[in-house]
Amino acid sequence: MNFSHYYDKLNYAVFPTVRSVNYMDKHNLKIGSIDDIYVKRKFIGRAKLIVYQIQKIKEMSLNFLRYDSTCDEFDEIIDKKDYIDLLNSFLPAGWGHNRLTTTKAILWWKWILKRVINNYEVL
Repeated sequence: MNFSHYYDKLNYAVFPTVRSVNYMDKHNLKIGSIDDIYVKRKFIGRAKLIVYQIQKIKEMSLNFLRYDSTCDEFDEIIDKKDYIDLLNSFLPAGWGHNRLTTTKAILWWKWILKRVINNYEVL
């Protein structure tokens, strides 16, 4: 799985990512799957999928949306519209847009191997 930025959430033992509802099928993932984690295509570790949820953006708490998207490179998420605008900024031109009613998959990962500078820490 590739992240476009190093999000604060990646510093925690367990972290979420919000993806399209078909992401798990498209990538052949299920609970217990292990995946390599990259930031800007640079390997930073390996994590295990431990939980997934399906929710509409409007059902996600603002605190969760802030936690999911906090990154030094972004402004703070003030409301759900800010979060939707951020998600839409990652979409190629011509793709559909996320809305409050868009259903997303929330995938929760647990680090099992994480890069620490030039070494790896087994978690």
